[in-house]
Amino acid sequence: VVRSRGVEPGSTTANPTAFNPTATARPTSRPTITSDHYWADVLGGEFHIESTSVVQGPTDQDGAATLLVTLTMTNNTNKPEYALHHVPNVVQKGVVLGVATFDPDQNMRVLVYQDDTVVEPGETVTVVAAYKYIYVGEPVTFVTALEPEDNRYDFPEIVVQPS
Repeated sequence: VVRSRGVEPGSTTANPTAFNPTATARPTSRPTITSDHYWADVLGGEFHIESTSVVQGPTDQDGAATLLVTLTMTNNTNKPEYALHHVPNVVQKGVVLGVATFDPDQNMRVLVYQDDTVVEPGETVTVVAAYKYIYVGEPVTFVTALEPEDNRYDFPEIVVQPS
């Protein structure tokens, strides 16, 4: 990055060809965008996650309001992946929304903590994640679950208004 009059940041010389290896630009926070849905490509871009529905759901077994997020996941890697490992966190006003659970008689097919749904290589699956919806009617922020090798600054936080 060259600044005015060709002086590099941190340089002690006015030489426009001076090289300063310590002058680097790095993001300081994850970017945030607003969208009508959530999406991410993780595992080197080989595993695609996308929401097809973000809606208020029925009351859970604790009497709490819920948010149902329908996700499609496509695995273009060469190994199976557990769907639960790629479900995003959902946040409202700095609070990570907890997982909602339902009574068996509610017949809700949603991911739970020990869910063993696997997305095989070359396969696309659809799953539903249920969250406790704390601030009903207000937007939620999706935060992608990342692997250690993923750069978190490559994955924006995505704000979605549930319907």
